[in-house]
Amino acid sequence: MSTKFKGKIITAGYEWTIQLNFADSAITFPANATFVSQVRRDPNADDVIATLTTANQGVVRVDEKTLNLRISGEMSANWPDRTAYLDVVRTDTTPDQHLGFQLRVPVRRAITRGI
Repeated sequence: MSTKFKGKIITAGYEWTIQLNFADSAITFPANATFVSQVRRDPNADDVIATLTTANQGVVRVDEKTLNLRISGEMSANWPDRTAYLDVVRTDTTPDQHLGFQLRVPVRRAITRGI
């Protein structure tokens, strides 16, 4: 099954955020839940271009059904025009729990950059 989340493309060098709501899912996020997300240029690539975590505010629990993902401008500053791929894993459970989705987000270089 495929679900589409509406959001903006990643403009390299500028902050990007998306809010993901799982209202139609059985998944819930307790207040102490922690998460990690690795961003790659291709799902099969070995190199990680950014890591989002609860600790670095890259993955933020909003409520029991909602997460915010954030990529800072510093993280994406040198990304070329391509596509970024990411997913999210809950890390406060044993074993860790993959949330069962992948995001594919277009990346473009900004015309205004380096300011």
